[in-house]
Amino acid sequence: MPPKRQYKKKRATTKKRTTYKKKNAYKPRVKRATIRTIMPMAEGRKYSVQTTTPFALAQEWLVNIPNSWQKMAREQSLEDQPRANTSNGFTGKTLFSRYLNQHIQINFDNISEIQTPVRMRVLYGWAKTPYTTQFQSVGANAENPQGVLPGYNPESFIQEQLEDIWSGFLATNDPKRFKLKYNKELYISGKQGSAVLFEEDPSGSGTVAVESTCINRRQLNFYPKWSPNKKYHMVPCTEAVSTPGENATPDGFFDDPQSFWSPSNTKNKDLWFPFFAVRFMNVTDYGRNPKTGEVDISVYPHLVQKNTHYFLDI
Repeated sequence: MPPKRQYKKKRATTKKRTTYKKKNAYKPRVKRATIRTIMPMAEGRKYSVQTTTPFALAQEWLVNIPNSWQKMAREQSLEDQPRANTSNGFTGKTLFSRYLNQHIQINFDNISEIQTPVRMRVLYGWAKTPYTTQFQSVGANAENPQGVLPGYNPESFIQEQLEDIWSGFLATNDPKRFKLKYNKELYISGKQGSAVLFEEDPSGSGTVAVESTCINRRQLNFYPKWSPNKKYHMVPCTEAVSTPGENATPDGFFDDPQSFWSPSNTKNKDLWFPFFAVRFMNVTDYGRNPKTGEVDISVYPHLVQKNTHYFLDI
């Protein structure tokens, strides 16, 4: 009887894994590892900016960019301040932006006598903003070699992009222009109540108590947060200062409000800006005194904000 033939068992072939190093570099765990690596040689800093006066939502669109990220101050420009808060600024020309916190509060006390509900859309996230834009292309002398202008207004550019997207019927977001973290339409009706107001007596004998109907609306609080975890090359603005014939210096941040350090473009001359936007859909229903019907710029919702930038000075 002939011997049986021996057959070698074929091993199961495993698919070769392809590693995407470029993609993995942007994963949260890799970003955190990068921070741990540079922490011993970098000093943690915090820079906070708070609005002192409320801002009335007297227009359809309002775009707010955290100015603690857009307009950073260096240590030298902070040395002349009363508290000498030099630890708030950065030293050289680069910094590692860790994250930004912002607190937005919208108050409706000024429109309590108007019964029309408030309709608004709230959006925040990242907006793609090119460094060379129509606002900068004014003349040969109006743009410095890095493409940064003190007169450049990214809020206006982002507002135009938002109006272009959200003006139509059944509008949807364009992810190539906006990476949204929050996008909701709010309908704020409030609860009806009554209030006692003291008004002048027409006879001139003093004041009289008048009971009036009011709408109580709870104030809105938003806490946007951005986590760039990225190194930025800061670029000084050097043109168009208030004094003719004099260049703005990056360390004269408080002397000239047009002098600041702005994060530079990193790829394809584009930069993603953090932003918070409000679209007041029925803004025409407000802005008038409910009793006299005259124009009153105070009869709008009011907004206040505070933003904080946490970064490493490298």
